[in-house]
Amino acid sequence: MLCPHCREPLPKRSRYCPKCGFLCVAEQHSSTTQSIPPTTSARPQATTAPRVKTLPPQPVPQATMHQQPPGVSTTRHEHNCPKCGASVDPELGRCTSCGLLYGSKHRVMQQAAPATPPARPPLAPRPQSSIGQQSPGAYGTRPQYNHPKHSLPPSSFGQRPNYSSPVAMPHGGMPMPIPRVATVAASAATMPASPPLSARPYPYQTVPPVPIERGISDSGRRGLIRIVTTLLILIVCFFIGSGIYYFVTQTGTPSLPNSTADATPPSIQGVPISSTTETSATITWATNEPATSQVQYGETETYGSSTTPDTNLSTSHSVTLTGLDPNTTYNFKVISTDAAGNEATAEGELTTLATADKTPPTISGVNVSNITESSAIITWTTNESATSQVTYGKTETYGSSTTPDTKLTTSHSVTLTGLDDGTTYNFQVISKDSSGNEATSTTNQTFETKSIIPVGYQEVNRAPDFTLQKLGGGEVKLSDFRGKIVMVNFWATWCDPCVREMPHFQKVFDNPSWSREKLVILAIHVKDRADTAQSWINAQGYTFPVLLDSDGDVQTRYGITGDVGIPRTFFIDRDGIIRKVQDVSFSSQAAIEIILESL
Repeated sequence: MLCPHCREPLPKRSRYCPKCGFLCVAEQHSSTTQSIPPTTSARPQATTAPRVKTLPPQPVPQATMHQQPPGVSTTRHEHNCPKCGASVDPELGRCTSCGLLYGSKHRVMQQAAPATPPARPPLAPRPQSSIGQQSPGAYGTRPQYNHPKHSLPPSSFGQRPNYSSPVAMPHGGMPMPIPRVATVAASAATMPASPPLSARPYPYQTVPPVPIERGISDSGRRGLIRIVTTLLILIVCFFIGSGIYYFVTQTGTPSLPNSTADATPPSIQGVPISSTTETSATITWATNEPATSQVQYGETETYGSSTTPDTNLSTSHSVTLTGLDPNTTYNFKVISTDAAGNEATAEGELTTLATADKTPPTISGVNVSNITESSAIITWTTNESATSQVTYGKTETYGSSTTPDTKLTTSHSVTLTGLDDGTTYNFQVISKDSSGNEATSTTNQTFETKSIIPVGYQEVNRAPDFTLQKLGGGEVKLSDFRGKIVMVNFWATWCDPCVREMPHFQKVFDNPSWSREKLVILAIHVKDRADTAQSWINAQGYTFPVLLDSDGDVQTRYGITGDVGIPRTFFIDRDGIIRKVQDVSFSSQAAIEIILESL
């Protein structure tokens, strides 16, 4: 197929002329003539005859028509179809006979003109924008489409349409001859009247994409070259800037005049000593700015030794001194110099540890005391502070041991409990000093627990335990006084012998020789009202403790029945054993103290 414009052969699968850019697409005509309802229009109509061939309705917007008031003539530019010779609709840009789509480059826009246009000389050729156009013979152009679903803008590839000149610029940039100007009446006589169109954009038909050559166009290639060149320039600038920055930061700034040089030495803060041994010590300190580290040291204030300077600038410093003598005092001076050469110093002293102690402590004075039927107390001494522990058992292999008392002392005391009564026990004491040297008693020692003593109110029996209310408030328990001598006296206010011996008890209670740590006096008031006993005690001015046995339970356990058996006094030793029972009243203080001294 040949291009009707330039007679250039067209590609098989495209109707786009590769030489002149003409789009050669014929429109399908409908066999049915479509009538257009008459509407009011500013265009004068000479006849009302319908057009023979009409275009099918397009779903795309229509071009805007320029309307003029009645009586004003309109100048129309006519072009002939290069294929069939019929006139081309200047508004739609297509042949009214064969439907050939006249390229957007050659479309002539309609412009209102006065009835008698003035004569004007031919216009000089106007250069057209190269955007969206293609030179003849070029194949690397944008594809045009002839499909109703796609609409292109009225101008070519973003070029705004020019409505100011009636001259159309054909392909190649040469001006087309100015079409003859005819009045509206004359045009209406030769052209069937067209129905007025609503104000809308020009319609376009699209065709399938025109195949183009593979590869990058010249303009695209030039743009790609510009982008690559720009990137290379940016990379080169980056590396040059990085090099300049590195050079400036590494070499530093030029030295300032002496008037602004740093003349302030660093400040040394705290010089603690840590990890001291017999032959070494670690000295640490801090500065307020980065500085070097060095220590001078010696047994005198002139020092004599120094460490190798650590030239690494830091604010935290640590230097270890080695090769020191045990148990020796050293004087030292720490030195720090900042980057400007300003030096700061601080002095101190340290003492190394003595040579490790390898001698165990010496144990002496091992003794067993306070032996009962179930317990015993073992004491000993050492020549240096050490821990305390006892291993014991019924044989010489022992088998039991107490929990080590880690408190370092020279006087040691350990209590053994949970023993069997009437049994012989073997034991050995152990002490360990602060250096870990352990010592044990050289010989095996033994002791025998007491046999079980029955509980009763007779002598050599264990005194029955009790808990009673104290006159004036509070409770008193007999077993709480274990380790002290206890006098338990049963009395009543109506008992004359009881009343007569009370002054002697008060004298013993007030005697400094029998302090509260040695002797406890408990006067148990039996079978009487508490207020009666309280008023009587207050009247007599007695200060020793008075207990109330209102129900008589305690006096029964101590063998006192009815009103018989009082006064009665029980002397109980430190182990809770009844050693003396007095059934009559005491006549003097001395008689009481004689019994107490025997305990």
